[in-house]
Amino acid sequence: SRINVAASILYHIGSNEEKSTNHERVLLSWRASLQIMETGIREALLNLKPGLQRKEACIERCRLSNIISAFLLDFPTLSAIASPNSIVDEIAFIYKSIRAPKDLELIKLQMDSRTEKSTLRFIGFRSLELLLQTEDSVEGISNQIAIETTMTSLPRLLRQSPPSFIPSEHLSNYELNNQHYSSIIAGCAPSIHRCLTSSVHSIYECLGAILASTLVQDLQ
Repeated sequence: SRINVAASILYHIGSNEEKSTNHERVLLSWRASLQIMETGIREALLNLKPGLQRKEACIERCRLSNIISAFLLDFPTLSAIASPNSIVDEIAFIYKSIRAPKDLELIKLQMDSRTEKSTLRFIGFRSLELLLQTEDSVEGISNQIAIETTMTSLPRLLRQSPPSFIPSEHLSNYELNNQHYSSIIAGCAPSIHRCLTSSVHSIYECLGAILASTLVQDLQ
């Protein structure tokens, strides 16, 4: 179990061209895995279920650690966006937070729901992206009024609708903290995340080209 934990950590912190750095990251993963396993075993013994032997509790915790390790390997590596120490802290928090297989199943269900919603949102972004293509493309539109009308749907696509349980007096704070579209797609499948992000960037590139063309026409 400890080897699996260390492997998941090492996978996410990545390797480096320098051998000395790789050695340090291997040691970091190995030491962190020991701390994670000790914390998990200690918690399992402290919360021992009635009638369950200590040995069985330790075995169950090791099995759970193996499941979590396999779960973490399904995600893209984080080495390009975070430091090794911060990645280790995040991974340790995941191992500590998941206390039973049903917790992990619930997380997977929530992620599947996010993926479905993000897929539907990607369809909207992709449709808007095609409409804003250049005039020589099949899908693109060239009428200025039609372009302006199409763009009215962009803020709605980028904004996350507040849940119904949030009181009206707290809506302003919710909207302030959920303005970026990335908060909407957090937790979805990596492939959908990449496609949606690419589509959003393409939309803004198209808008920049349209605005530049409009300015040139106004100056002529």
